[in-house]
Amino acid sequence: MKIVRIVLSGFRALAPVCLILSFLSCNEESVGRQPVDGDAPDPVSDVTWYPTPGGAVFRYTLPNDKDLLYVKAVFSRDEGVESESIASIYADSLVVEGFGDTQAKEVSLYAVDRSGNLSLPELVPDVIPLTPNIYGLGHSLELSTDFGGIRAKWMNESGEEFAIVVLQKDSASGEYVTLDRTYSTVRNGDFAVGNNVMEAVEGDFAVYAQDRWGHSTETKYYILTPLFLSEFDKSIFSAVSLPNDATVMGVLPMQNLWDGTREDIMAVQGGDMIMPKSLTFDLGVPGNVYRVQFLWRIDPDWEWRGGSPVHMKLYGCAEYDPTGAWNSWTEIYDYWSVKPSGLPKGQNTAEDLEKFNAGEMFDIDPLLPKMRYLRFSVYETWAAGDNFQIAEVTVYGDNR
Repeated sequence: MKIVRIVLSGFRALAPVCLILSFLSCNEESVGRQPVDGDAPDPVSDVTWYPTPGGAVFRYTLPNDKDLLYVKAVFSRDEGVESESIASIYADSLVVEGFGDTQAKEVSLYAVDRSGNLSLPELVPDVIPLTPNIYGLGHSLELSTDFGGIRAKWMNESGEEFAIVVLQKDSASGEYVTLDRTYSTVRNGDFAVGNNVMEAVEGDFAVYAQDRWGHSTETKYYILTPLFLSEFDKSIFSAVSLPNDATVMGVLPMQNLWDGTREDIMAVQGGDMIMPKSLTFDLGVPGNVYRVQFLWRIDPDWEWRGGSPVHMKLYGCAEYDPTGAWNSWTEIYDYWSVKPSGLPKGQNTAEDLEKFNAGEMFDIDPLLPKMRYLRFSVYETWAAGDNFQIAEVTVYGDNR
């Protein structure tokens, strides 16, 4: 038996979309073989359709043909570029998608049998899609200034995967070049650009969104100045031991939080069934804290599970009460871990893993006074236990 596979591949960059059809061709003696013929099936009939964002769904009555294999739609997503969409005879509809506008389209439906014979086309004129979802996202897409960079934000109500592309004008050539891009299905999107190291210098930026078929939204242009941001010197960080703080495991000490490597983790002891548990550390110098990054333990058992925090609060102060009393501390961030896909523990999409591996970046109110000490309390972990582990902490702000 010979197996021939035909693969139709689409976008990506974004997630690949492949439709694989297998046709089985047996020799003359094969049991149950459908004879090859040149007789085309009758066309589909009673065609109805309804519009979807950037596409349409077609329903029809299949012809009475014993070797019918599938129904094919032939159309043009873009002028001069022919595309196809296929539905099994066991499906009750055929979906066409990927149109980049709401202009009237012409779609031809064919019945195809196991010998590869095509019926006469059933022409469906004036198929008018609804507005593609990418344009709703593009309307909400915007850039704003950020600490050490810029930030893109958008709303993606459909949850489809789109590319967000940020550009910067090159001072030498005067051309806009890609600065960064991300692929996301997140409905309330937020994308930091610049890796926290962009200088506080005015620049020309632009942003647009793109779908899997290459359709792009209108490019939006901005003149922005990243806010001053520098990394606090980890070499002068030190642990502070307050009476009501958690006990850190001796072999996984607090200093591992700022040793510059994710391989060495910090862990607190459990066994008392008490949560939340808090830890405190000294930045070494006072400064305005604008952003704090936590990196979680990288391990297959800790990706959106295990002792990684789900709910954590961050506090700061310039001077602390040595009794551990909370009246000297100001809450500066209330963190809840959100898994992009929402899938159960142990099931992760590429976006889930990307976000977990990147850790969490907390943006702090820039109007808060200077602080020298940070304290964080973990209320809940993915394992719902009474201990937690964190790999690294990095603090950014203005410590001039």
